[in-house]
Amino acid sequence: MNQNRFASAEAAYGQALVFEPENVDFKLGAVKCSISTGNYDRGLALLNELISSHPDRELLWTLQANIYIQKEQMAAASGSLEILRRLGKAQPQSLYLLGDLYMNQDVPDLACEAYLQAIDKDGGANPSKALRASQIVISRGAWDEARTLFSKIRSAGKKLSDADELKLLKLESKVALATGGGAVAIGVLEKILERNPLDGEALLLAGDYYAKNEQIEKADFRFDTASKLTGFEAEAFVKRAQLLVRNKKFTQAVEFLQKAQRAKPRDNVQRYLEKIEQLARVGRS
Repeated sequence: MNQNRFASAEAAYGQALVFEPENVDFKLGAVKCSISTGNYDRGLALLNELISSHPDRELLWTLQANIYIQKEQMAAASGSLEILRRLGKAQPQSLYLLGDLYMNQDVPDLACEAYLQAIDKDGGANPSKALRASQIVISRGAWDEARTLFSKIRSAGKKLSDADELKLLKLESKVALATGGGAVAIGVLEKILERNPLDGEALLLAGDYYAKNEQIEKADFRFDTASKLTGFEAEAFVKRAQLLVRNKKFTQAVEFLQKAQRAKPRDNVQRYLEKIEQLARVGRS
């Protein structure tokens, strides 16, 4: 169907439904045209009719959820996918999306349930999706849920590739560092760095551990190395600046923060830079 003719196609489906109001294919076609033209309310109305007659069809619930997402009604979208899950019809993709929606609503326990079921459904065949889910959970500080996902990933049955195993080890180390298990985590991270001394993420995590434990030289060495790696410069410069701020070396910290902003401008770093610039000026006066 030509994308520029969705509106006329929608009208054509509407006319066809006058004569065959119960034709599922016509209604589905009209729904998809409504979505493409942004006529979401019309699409939802048609979907409600279809769902009442065919509640066991996964496509209908996922289309409904996608329309709610377009309308920025995340609770309604998760409601649609939750019904689909309870009907036992949800596929892994829908379950991962449900988990994402729950995380968007700050409900990590429900998100974890959806993610776990997604991993079960695909038999661990897509570890990259499971690792992505773990990253989302970690980003919200849901440590218990993260550990549950780690356990599921490791027991899913499919052997992880070297790259995925490395990602998982770093995620496990990140959680350990955040929850008092730093001594174990740093051992893992240093083993990773023995294998690949230029692993930027491992360098930053190791640096964080050493900084937290007042091993400033070790921390700065890790951050300095990371700052020379493409994609890690900005974060490493900020961390080097933070070390300098702890020692009240504000002028030097400003230089690193400026480098960070040149590498990757960010509003929060700019605000931090301005505060440190003020402290540097006070120190010189």
